[in-house]
Amino acid sequence: MILAGVLSSVFNFALLTGAPLEQAAVKNGASELLKMNAVLPFACGGAWVTNAVWCVILIVRNRTGSQLIYLPVSGQSSLPFYYLMSLLSGSMWHFQFFFYGIGHARMGNKYGFTSWAIHMALLILFSNLYGKLFRE
Repeated sequence: MILAGVLSSVFNFALLTGAPLEQAAVKNGASELLKMNAVLPFACGGAWVTNAVWCVILIVRNRTGSQLIYLPVSGQSSLPFYYLMSLLSGSMWHFQFFFYGIGHARMGNKYGFTSWAIHMALLILFSNLYGKLFRE
């Protein structure tokens, strides 16, 4: 749990050190509110590669690659449903940072340092509310 908190702040440092990319994006016509989107591929790229490699290792080790095409046991849900839920959760994950970037830009330099703490606090709050609502 402590490691997750520390590494979460490292992600914030990745976003903050992307300021030159943000300035280049604005110079080339990007909106001031959406400039952080230029940083996201670089801030998230390392984690994406790590997760992709680990998923391939697990798929090969467990011989579960065929489950990407069909489900082994017919149940209530179908494979398109799982792909739809994957698309929905990935979109929600991306849009949290999309809106975080807008909020961070609107806070300005004076209060911008608090934006990550507010983002994490709201993430924890809404995750707990979701868990309570759906009894997880």
